[in-house]
Amino acid sequence: MPEQEAKASSLIDSARVRGGRRVTGHWEKVRPGQAGRRIVEEARDIRARAIVMPLPPRRTGASLFGRTLETVLSERPARVIIDSSRSVE
Repeated sequence: MPEQEAKASSLIDSARVRGGRRVTGHWEKVRPGQAGRRIVEEARDIRARAIVMPLPPRRTGASLFGRTLETVLSERPARVIIDSSRSVE
């Protein structure tokens, strides 16, 4: 998991460079299938004004948004911005 942790830290740092002081973030280990629920809980806890999430890669037979993004969109504790400018690997 060190590779994924480094990638997460890098993404947070680049978001801070783009968004300035208004951007907060951290990485957290969660069980499979719990990411969407945890994002919603964290957004509520910090009273987030917006959640920015990437558009996941398209998988045959799967939802366009993926399960994590669908969970966040259905709960919507804040504005959700979907970044489709680059794909997640």
